[in-house]
Amino acid sequence: MNQTKKICVIGLGYIGLPTAALLANRGYQVHGVDVVASTVDIINQTIYNINCDNSCMEAYYDYF
Repeated sequence: MNQTKKICVIGLGYIGLPTAALLANRGYQVHGVDVVASTVDIINQTIYNINCDNSCMEAYYDYF
């Protein structure tokens, strides 16, 4: 039986969002949680406002 690996990332700021994107790019089913509704809205609109290297950006846009 092939089960999808699942993970929840709590906090989608400078550490959580790039981590979530990289894990998703590696095949995990990722659920991101943040207490700031505007942060979640921005992420759901695929507007990325955190600086990171090119591989991080590619993983983010590949997933979202």
